[in-house]
Amino acid sequence: MSRLRKTISTLATTGMLFHHLAKEQAPEGDPRMAEYFSRINRQINEEYLFNAWFTPYQIRIALQSLAMSLQQRHIENWITPYLHKIASSSPRRVALIPKPTAPMEEFREMATILLTGNTLLLRLVPENKRIIKTVVEFMQAVDPDMGYMINLYEEKLPDFDAVIATRAHNDKGYFKAYLQKYPHWLRHKLPGIAVLSGNETDEQVQKLGMDVLLYFGLAEHSISKIFIPNDLKPDRIVNNWQVYSYLGDHDKYRNNYDYHKSIYLVNRIPFYDNGFVMLKEDKANISPTGVVYFEYYDNQEQLQHRIRKMEEAISCVVSETNSYENALPIGKSHFPRWDQWRLGYKLLEFLLEQAKA
Repeated sequence: MSRLRKTISTLATTGMLFHHLAKEQAPEGDPRMAEYFSRINRQINEEYLFNAWFTPYQIRIALQSLAMSLQQRHIENWITPYLHKIASSSPRRVALIPKPTAPMEEFREMATILLTGNTLLLRLVPENKRIIKTVVEFMQAVDPDMGYMINLYEEKLPDFDAVIATRAHNDKGYFKAYLQKYPHWLRHKLPGIAVLSGNETDEQVQKLGMDVLLYFGLAEHSISKIFIPNDLKPDRIVNNWQVYSYLGDHDKYRNNYDYHKSIYLVNRIPFYDNGFVMLKEDKANISPTGVVYFEYYDNQEQLQHRIRKMEEAISCVVSETNSYENALPIGKSHFPRWDQWRLGYKLLEFLLEQAKA
């Protein structure tokens, strides 16, 4: 079996483990998978003690999304167009320095580095390292070659050929200066946007709340800005999100919500509110935790043109209209296929370009 085929098989097997963990159903007939299921399942239930944002529910949803992507046919469909380039490339030692704001957010990047034949040097994030470490142990048990293909580090990384890193918005440029001497791809967290036509059902509007509020609105594909037609009343949106009211019981989220609400009240800034999330009219695309921005539009063609111009500054578009290329259906922003993962194409291009160097 070729190296790539073994990698695909290992990832697909890992996806099966994720499926069992997401459903909380212990696997049968596979003692090794059952052992790791037990270990990771316990870690899932304890993770919030180390990172309050990573609740068991949020982690299992993240694993469900990954399990869908890691089905063998989905991986093969995505990687097949690049087989020739991968076969003719020279493996590199690629460092990954993530800054995950949602559970398992770095796993797709990890998988892409491995699928392109490279050795992964992963810098572990202290508040997000326990489950990732055990998942990697499982992958190495399934395929011993992963023992040298995946290397984990909690401190300084050793020498590498290229680096992929996520940059915080409050980073003053020091991080970029540090990485400047290496071939690097340094990216920001980008906001997701949604476009409503006004013809959506209440059920669809409710599902939009999943795109906005899952992972407390902190994830890579979280929707932080909604474009709505002039005749759509914003309170219809927040009223249809009452099913997510449990967010108000989360201390960290509630603190953010209360803080921004107090600022808006003191400054007499208008907003729509349902008791746990606010909808505020604003031209910006990146909204704070507990707040979602919206903007009216009256011309669909003009809006399409505007969104095309901001394509490099957004992570995804959610819409039920046919006007936006590669738009995700409402309720599916956190469940993209490989070919709907915008970051993935850019990551592949970067990795294959380095392989030619």
